[in-house]
Order: sequence, then structure tokens, then C-alpha cells
Amino acid sequence: MSEGQTLISDIPLRLRIALLFGGPGRERDVSFASAKRVLAALRSHAHQVTAIDLSTGPLTPKDEEETLGGWNVSERVPDSLVNTGREVQVINDLVAADYDLIFLALHGSPGEDGTVQAALDLKGMRYTGSRFAACARTFDKHSAKQWLHLAGIDTPQWILVRRNEPTPNVGHIGFPVVVKPRREGSTIGISLVRSADELEAALANARDFCDDVLIERYIAGRELTVGVLNGSALAMGEILLEPLQLFDYASKYQAGMVREVFPAQASPALLAEVKRLALAAHQTLELGSYSRVDIRLDAQSRPWVLEVNSLPGLTQNSLLPQSALAAGVAFEDLCETIVRTGLL
Repeated sequence: MSEGQTLISDIPLRLRIALLFGGPGRERDVSFASAKRVLAALRSHAHQVTAIDLSTGPLTPKDEEETLGGWNVSERVPDSLVNTGREVQVINDLVAADYDLIFLALHGSPGEDGTVQAALDLKGMRYTGSRFAACARTFDKHSAKQWLHLAGIDTPQWILVRRNEPTPNVGHIGFPVVVKPRREGSTIGISLVRSADELEAALANARDFCDDVLIERYIAGRELTVGVLNGSALAMGEILLEPLQLFDYASKYQAGMVREVFPAQASPALLAEVKRLALAAHQTLELGSYSRVDIRLDAQSRPWVLEVNSLPGLTQNSLLPQSALAAGVAFEDLCETIVRTGLL
């Protein structure tokens, strides 16, 4: 991939940017870690950046140092949410401040599900990433899989179990299965279920995070991931997992828990097919300037799209920056490209 395919013009821009992060959701920790890196990257391009927590408002320079300076993602999913009720006021204040662009370093709800994007659209403000409708359909795993399936893109067979519905018979899918909340990110609430005896507990665990739950066929094989930037697939990466191991929340954000290889080893034909599939998934869901597509490769080397992430992590350990770097795009240039496409 040539640089011209992924990066926007090198003409310098000096923008007033609001870096919006944090918020009340369970991925607040991840958002803080993304914001820490993005803040430095944007300032390296001489942008005037104000760091703003969606739940509390703008950070002073002292707040930045105390809040973001040594931030690391905790090993466990936060037990509670931060709900200050100030989110609407924070967004209204963005309008009054008249920023050139809002850089979204939000993850999970309400930043990844389209809620914040819809509010910014109503205010007529420019922001990075995908539009609200694309974010909403992608964050909803059932909706996203429906769109992929209708487009002829392979995604594992699944059952949607709504609130108060009885536990379904999954015999036509077969064990093991993966149980996950319908609307969550970072593999929060996910379980690998090996037998019918484990299914009820897995459903209860997922329902701690969302009323509706997906039961999905488990694809045994290689765990792959591909970043998409500015209309092109970046480098394919592989997460090296043990058999019947899930790439869970702790594994994603704790250094050294799993090995991630970029670029992954593959034949030219397989690499081309996986990249084609990643780009097709991105386009099917009508996503914007960037995303990350997670794929499983079965024993017959057939790729299956597991999920697509409309606002993938930008932390030190996140997969999209690794995919970009392996394609020759440094983190600072990745963030600058996201900025420039947000202006279009």
C-alpha cells in the first residue's frame, strides 16, 4: 500500500480541536488510555487541543497531568459507571467554544453507538470517524451481522436471545458457542461455552451488561484483525491464542498477556482475501474514515467476520495502531489522517 492511498495531504494545518473522551460507559478506562496517546500525537502536529471528558468537562493542564499522565487500563472491567448527568451540557459547551473539529476518542456507549455523533450532527459540528447511523448499526452486533449476512459476507451463525426469552436450543449450531452482549465493546461480558450446562451462567453474565444477548457459533482457528483507513485495508495482524481461548478484555489491554504479530504470516492469496473481506465489511456497514475488522480463519482457511469496530482503541496496546504501523503509517500520521478526513 502506498502512502498516498492512506494519508491525506502533507500541507500543514493548525486546528482548534476538542479531544472528547471518557464518558459514563464501561470502556471509560480504555478511552482515557486512547486520549493520552492521541493528545500527544495531535499536539505533535501543532494543533491547539483541549482534552474534554464527556462526563466532567474540559481538563486543565494540571488535570491532564494528573488524570492522563500515568493512565493505564485496569485488568478488570469497571464494576460501575460514571454518571454525572453532565454529558448534554458538555456537548452544548462544545458548540459555544466553536472548535474546528471534535476528535472522538470515546469507546463503548454513548460514544461508539452513535449517540454522541447524532448530538454533534444536530449541532452542526464536525467530528472524526463514522456518522451516527453507521455507528449505531455497527455497535449493535445483531444488526451488524444482519447487514453482513445480507451482503454475502461470511459471519458465524447466531441466535438473538431477547430479555425474558427462555434459553434456546442451540443444537443446530453445536458447541462450543460464544455468548456475548448485543451492545458492548472490548469483549465485555463475553463467554466461551463448551456445553449446555454452562449456557445459563454465560447468558446471565452477558445480561449484566445488556438485556439482549447473542449466542454465536465458535470458529476454531486463527484470530486475525485488519485496520481500515481512508478507503484502504492496512496490515493484517494475528493474535496468537491457545485453543479455546478468547481474546478477552484483560488480554486486549494488559501488555504481555497474548502475543500479537503484525504483519501476520499468510500466503499472498489469503492475505488479499482477508483484506478484501475487511474492506467489504467496512463498506457494507457504511463506515467512515477508519475502523478495525476482526476475523476468524477456520481449519479450511475460510475467513469469517466476527465484528467490526467503528471507534477502535488507540491505546499503547491497541490493534489498529499496530496494523497502521505495519503498513508504514506512524501513530502521529494515523491521527492526523483521521483529523483531515474529519474535515471533509
